[in-house]
Amino acid sequence: HLVISNVLNHIHQSGLSLSYNKHDVYYKEMPKRQLDRHRDFIPLLQRVPLFSILNEKEIKIIKEGVREVTVKHDTQVVKAGDSGSSMFIVVEGVLDVKVDKYANNVVKQLKVNQLVPGDFFGEMSLLTGEPRSAHVISRTNAILYEINKKTIMKVLKERPEISQKLSRILAQRVILNKSAKFKREVGKNRLASSIFSKMKEFFFGI
Repeated sequence: HLVISNVLNHIHQSGLSLSYNKHDVYYKEMPKRQLDRHRDFIPLLQRVPLFSILNEKEIKIIKEGVREVTVKHDTQVVKAGDSGSSMFIVVEGVLDVKVDKYANNVVKQLKVNQLVPGDFFGEMSLLTGEPRSAHVISRTNAILYEINKKTIMKVLKERPEISQKLSRILAQRVILNKSAKFKREVGKNRLASSIFSKMKEFFFGI
């Protein structure tokens, strides 16, 4: 022990230190989440093209009418063919979009898209009352914002002329997912006109 003590003392006096496993630990604040559903409602809403054209008063109307929906893993949020008059914005979680595929008289569900926070679905049902076009099923626990017809009606009463703008935005979104043939034969303007007519009938009965 005396020898070891002397050696250690000489090492210390020389300003040297023994080697040993060392881990450097740095402390840093956690980065802010991209969006917080309580504090950042407006940025989340403005990610949706339909609502990017709304003014501050109209955004407030949407905020007051939104309903927060919590869903468990493997929950069917909407079913293709069902009636609907609302849309959803994904706040947290992951959801699958599926359509029915028929083969040999057997119906199977084919996954066509995946939704993550900031994505949305159901806008055609919200604005025209058309049946749901696909199944949406949660892959994880999820939190959604649901916006219904009653809330949009308040916005349209505040500024009726916004209906045409909404129909053009919706037509653009729909046509992006259509075939080249559909785009040639129908076109954005014709589709927007059709959507606008459906909106007038759905909201105002005209």
